[in-house]
Amino acid sequence: MDLYARMNTANKWVVGGLAVAALLAFQIFVRYQYVHLVGVRVMRIDRLTSTSCYMPCPDPTSSPEKPARTFESDDEDAISRVRMIAGAPYENDAHEYMWRVYERVKSDGTQTFMTQDMSNEDSADYPIRLVCYCYSGQKSPTGVYWEYHLDTRQILSVGDDALLSAKYGMTKAKK
Repeated sequence: MDLYARMNTANKWVVGGLAVAALLAFQIFVRYQYVHLVGVRVMRIDRLTSTSCYMPCPDPTSSPEKPARTFESDDEDAISRVRMIAGAPYENDAHEYMWRVYERVKSDGTQTFMTQDMSNEDSADYPIRLVCYCYSGQKSPTGVYWEYHLDTRQILSVGDDALLSAKYGMTKAKK
């Protein structure tokens, strides 16, 4: 084997090794975004598939049993269904916009902010979610909001409805 053939083989190994190293670096440092929520809760956002889950995330190869209904599963359902309809309302313009549930609401209209402890509550008692695509860098997020009903799968734009805007304190109700 001459010198040229050996160098050509060596170059293939170097290029292959660099490709593997680049894929590994992407998987570790770029693919996932971790967002710290309330207390010790962390949401992992997969930038490749645009999916999210609360940590620890379920194993994707686990059995297909339907999990018990929880606040987290209801929140994820609300976010995914609103995202299917709404898409991204506007481009991410140098702010950290993200999808999240801002409030959980009972049928009687009682609102519970995400900062409250819900450990003694039943998810079924809160069939409405206020979902937002909002800038998370402020105490009171700014963005676009939707009311999502878990039982009927109805999605209502809060900004387009004066009563809903008043209900969530975003504008004054018109008489």
